Amino acid sequence: MIQEGLWKAKRREGEKIYQKRARKSKEGDLVQVDGSFHNWFEDEGPKCCLIQFVDDVTSEILHVRFCERESANDYFICLEEHLWGC
Repeated sequence: MIQEGLWKAKRREGEKIYQKRARKSKEGDLVQVDGSFHNWFEDEGPKCCLIQFVDDVTSEILHVRFCERESANDYFICLEEHLWGC
């Protein structure tokens, strides 16, 4: 239909193309933090949020914690535990 001129393809305006970021060069330079709210324990318990800290270079999980919800306070608790090795 495009070749016959009956239909024109739509251009997606504002579509951004992101380049992959190069990993940091030294372990510990960048720690990524993410929370995922999910039914982790299936029928054995309520839904909860898993907050984890992951090293960018090694992909090593540095800290993990289950929380009732994903909140700033829970992130601060996890950060404190990560920094002080609790």
